[in-house]
Amino acid sequence: MSEGVRTRVDSALRDFMRKATDNLREVGDELAPVADELHDYVVDGGKRLRPTFCYWGAIAAGAADTDALVRAAATGVAVVDEVVVYECARLEQVRSEEH
Repeated sequence: MSEGVRTRVDSALRDFMRKATDNLREVGDELAPVADELHDYVVDGGKRLRPTFCYWGAIAAGAADTDALVRAAATGVAVVDEVVVYECARLEQVRSEEH
């Protein structure tokens, strides 16, 4: 994997998550622990393979190598990850209510 792409993806993802967690904190102080956990879950782990595959797929399809492409690849995957985590938590709650 190109270290330049990974660095750019990582930077875009960190910026996106900083803004997202700041927004959560603005809603209320009680969301600070959620914001911190979400930030750590997305930012502190992983090899950034999915956003890198998104980036290289777009390049292969003829997209220009721009910062906007890197942001889209990084943040699009982050949003999908957040939705998956949310849906898993919601399903677990529904299951626990059924029993």
